[in-house]
Amino acid sequence: MSTEAFRLEPEFPDEDQQAAKPEEGILVIDNIEQIPLAQEAMVIASHMGRITRKLNVEMQRLEETGLAIAQALDGIKATDQTSYTELCERLTDTKQFLDRVEEFAEPWRNLFYRPYKAILERTTTITLAPTVAHQKGKNRRLDFERAVKAAADAETMRLQKEQREREEKQRLDAAVQAEQLGLSEAAVETILTQPSTAPAPVAIPSYTRPTGTRKIPQNWQAELADKAVFWAWCKKQKDMPAMLTIDQPSLNREAKTHRATLGQRYPGLRAVNRGGD
Repeated sequence: MSTEAFRLEPEFPDEDQQAAKPEEGILVIDNIEQIPLAQEAMVIASHMGRITRKLNVEMQRLEETGLAIAQALDGIKATDQTSYTELCERLTDTKQFLDRVEEFAEPWRNLFYRPYKAILERTTTITLAPTVAHQKGKNRRLDFERAVKAAADAETMRLQKEQREREEKQRLDAAVQAEQLGLSEAAVETILTQPSTAPAPVAIPSYTRPTGTRKIPQNWQAELADKAVFWAWCKKQKDMPAMLTIDQPSLNREAKTHRATLGQRYPGLRAVNRGGD
């Protein structure tokens, strides 16, 4: 059986025309090694649309040819010498078709897939050390910001304590003066119990992010705060398996969406922020 109907070589008249007139389609560059890679990428990208369209046309033709070959082969059942011979011929034709498709695909795989895979692997190698250093640097930045914030929180508590003590002394002094002036016990009690109207002092963290520095987003996660309480709660759940495996990713999602009530939903757990403030 002839295989000419299954010829795979793409027919593109424009390419034949370009081959006949090379002076119209070839750009001669003397210092090709000096062309920036970004420019090389732009040149390749400018041709990709045309090449992709041609590939799609050819692959569509191959797909239709392959379906026709498969249908023809599926329709042959060996019942005698004639049908057996036809089956063998169709099998040979099909194998030749598969081989030619592979020959057609191999250069395009070499042209696109292998460089992509090489770039992907090399990019992973290139970015490994900076990625690790970046994460460590973020952790050091978080440690510093948290330490400064903790110091500011401690200073805020100290200032607020001093303010409460100062206001308490002022109320006591005012109550003593009120008693000396002969005011009633109710008036003295009112002086002693009146709420503070002064704004609570707040210490501001003593660092400033450089211009352009992004704020590290919050990253709420679930943390086991009280193991005994958590396991006691687990034992009471009828749908809990005997051998319980903690699904940390699911609990972390719960911490993000229900951080204020996580301890109520899952006693013994608490939500903690592992990211920025």
